[in-house]
Amino acid sequence: MRTANIIVPQAFLYEKHPSIAANMEKSNIADQVLQGWMVGILDVRKDYLRVRTHYGYEGWLSIRAVDLSNHPERVGNEETICVIISRFADVMTIPSVRGIVMSTLARGSFVQLLGDDEENGYCFVKDACGRPGFVPKVSIRKRMDTDQFLIEGTPFTDASMLPVDLWEPKNEEKFREHVIETAKGYLGTPYRWGGKTPEGIDCSGLAFMSYLINGVLIYRDAVIRDGYPIHEIPRELAKKGDLFFFPGHVAIYLGEEKFIHSTGSAGSFGCVINSFDPRDPDYREDLANSITAVGSIFGK
Repeated sequence: MRTANIIVPQAFLYEKHPSIAANMEKSNIADQVLQGWMVGILDVRKDYLRVRTHYGYEGWLSIRAVDLSNHPERVGNEETICVIISRFADVMTIPSVRGIVMSTLARGSFVQLLGDDEENGYCFVKDACGRPGFVPKVSIRKRMDTDQFLIEGTPFTDASMLPVDLWEPKNEEKFREHVIETAKGYLGTPYRWGGKTPEGIDCSGLAFMSYLINGVLIYRDAVIRDGYPIHEIPRELAKKGDLFFFPGHVAIYLGEEKFIHSTGSAGSFGCVINSFDPRDPDYREDLANSITAVGSIFGK
């Protein structure tokens, strides 16, 4: 399969080819991809590509979002690839706030680190377009997920797809806390169907990004799907970082009956914290009474 990198700051994947869906009243958006992410090309029609993402999701993408002349060289979680962890990061011409902003990348985008040296708190990087620049050191960290599914066909449940030995109790606890910390970084973000950035994010986008940034690729929609690391567990075994599923919705459990989610509800629009406890002012009775499953990557 031919592969390519996303070269625009962000782009949407469409469920149907936009020319077919032009007269649809509902959104045709299926997903959102960010700069530096790899996609495999399945089909080309007019100005759009049918692609498969490095996490197994498929959709139609504008041909202008990728550089077809540049075949990605990286394989797996290469040591020099870093992920943006701040809400947004400016790529600057010089290591200074007074430099020229070349582009602004959202949390979850990938850049390549060019050396270990830093200057004025900035790291020297290269974006997916091949342009060198500088980003604040606090805005990036080593990428933890991998492209092995696209490059080698590695299953998402394979141990090599995980960043560390998560079955060690200390690593499990740390991972759970990191997932929650990442999710809380989106608090206040408005709800956006198909979104995955601090500009707008949906429920499964929040769950997906909270896991991806911590090295685990889960299914992008609000369901438990075979072939991915999330599996169903009993409600009473739910711990921090596990996922609660509802009809067409998913939330991340925070413990003590609280959960974080991105909701399109008129009463609490966007990424918020709610509760299953009727004594809590943030109680969501509708969700408390409609849990369909609880999922975890642990305990199987």
